[in-house]
Amino acid sequence: MYFLVKSGTGYLMKIDDNPHLASNDEDPKVMHFYNVDDAVHAVLQLHFRLFRCYSSCIRRGLGMIFFTADGHLGHKNIIKYCNRPFSSIEEMDEEIISRWNSKVKADDIVYYMGDFTLGDITQAKNYFRQLNGYVNMIAPLEHHDKRWLSKALLDSSSIYTKTYEVTLFEPIITLKFNDIVLALCHFPFAEWDRKHHGSWHLHGHSHNRLERIPKRVDIGVDGHDFYPWSLDEIVALEE
Repeated sequence: MYFLVKSGTGYLMKIDDNPHLASNDEDPKVMHFYNVDDAVHAVLQLHFRLFRCYSSCIRRGLGMIFFTADGHLGHKNIIKYCNRPFSSIEEMDEEIISRWNSKVKADDIVYYMGDFTLGDITQAKNYFRQLNGYVNMIAPLEHHDKRWLSKALLDSSSIYTKTYEVTLFEPIITLKFNDIVLALCHFPFAEWDRKHHGSWHLHGHSHNRLERIPKRVDIGVDGHDFYPWSLDEIVALEE
């Protein structure tokens, strides 16, 4: 548990007793930041450090693993920009949520790589609680998720899907499932962690407009008929 509070000279983050976390030498449970950007970055690091410490707990032996990005829920102009086959925001939101839930079951894990919604924290919570699964959010703060994501981090707000609390990560992470290594980020890279050793890079942002190269996959909804990608579907691209 952490608490981020505004002080006279910036922000203080207080952490409960946890042997996996360390802060400064003066007080192992208090960190001070002079601006909000540094404070938010520290919170993201905390989330990711906890994830690494308890990764086996987070997995919990759950169901399938999915990846997706760029839903842009509630974003009217995205229909025009990406030529999406919807006549209104309401139709788009309803269809994306319906297709998600038709594929993702209650105990499945979803890694979401940014551009979930332009909405505020109230709108984001409303969208998330309509979704199945255990969602891990990997999103850059200075982008389309800024309004709700910054609020969630600064207020330590809990956000839930139908079944689990949403976990917030730093914008670039590397995961390993058995012998499959995945470098995840909202933005596409030309080079990525362990690329020359056969790792994959999954990204969003380009809305299916970027030429695909081996083992780099745009997992955004625009390139997959508005469904999340399963890990099996991704691996099958190179078979």
